[in-house]
Amino acid sequence: KILIGLYEADCGTYAIGANTFVGYYDQIQESLDMNNTVIEELWEEYPKLTQTQIRNALAVFLFRGEDVFKEISKLSGGERARVELSKLLLKKANFLIMDEPTNHMDIQSKEALEKALSEYNGTMLIVSHDRYFINKLADKIYYMDNGGVISYDGNYDYFLSKHKTQESVTVEKKVSSSALDYKEQKRIESLKRKKQTKIKRCEEEIAKVEDEIKEVSEKLQNPEIASNYEKAFELSNQADELNKRLDELYNLWEELNSEEL
Repeated sequence: KILIGLYEADCGTYAIGANTFVGYYDQIQESLDMNNTVIEELWEEYPKLTQTQIRNALAVFLFRGEDVFKEISKLSGGERARVELSKLLLKKANFLIMDEPTNHMDIQSKEALEKALSEYNGTMLIVSHDRYFINKLADKIYYMDNGGVISYDGNYDYFLSKHKTQESVTVEKKVSSSALDYKEQKRIESLKRKKQTKIKRCEEEIAKVEDEIKEVSEKLQNPEIASNYEKAFELSNQADELNKRLDELYNLWEELNSEEL
């Protein structure tokens, strides 16, 4: 919000580069006109585009056929998010600033967004709690804590591996530099082993749940299942529960890694 001028910075400075055109996605979706249909919403923003161009843009985010004539006011939060993103990608901005773009989205919507953004050639600054989404798209992670900001050139998996190594080195330095007696050292080593065991179990559970989410997603893409409302509804609910469980596990992982011995 500071970068797009909604908030004034209380310290520090920044400058937007020359020939940088910013597009902003707001998870609150305040820019949508609730009285419009989906196609009207895009046409008002881009009146020079043909119906085919508008429909093609909406199709990327799963609005096809009669779906384009749905009223914005009757859409779910995830559907409104897809309309907002359709508008954003038509803007031809070369710098996208996105605030929690996957909030309220089901698996199919997330996959459509991932595909669209993976083909985007500009720069993206994304704030998100969705680790899977970050892992798919990011090639730089900024880790912020009380000590400042650390930059990692890689995706979320790369960040996890490097961050864990750095934490381990930091703990070793603390132990070796302190005048701890033998019993205290043994106690800390025992706590470290228990902590690492918990972290390993948590990571194994995360991998298991992510595999289950992928499996459910693949089933939802099956045309036979997609046309079966009851089965599709059941799988969508299952996907929601799995995503909630994944968030819980990632929060647990962060708590375990931030615990001080």
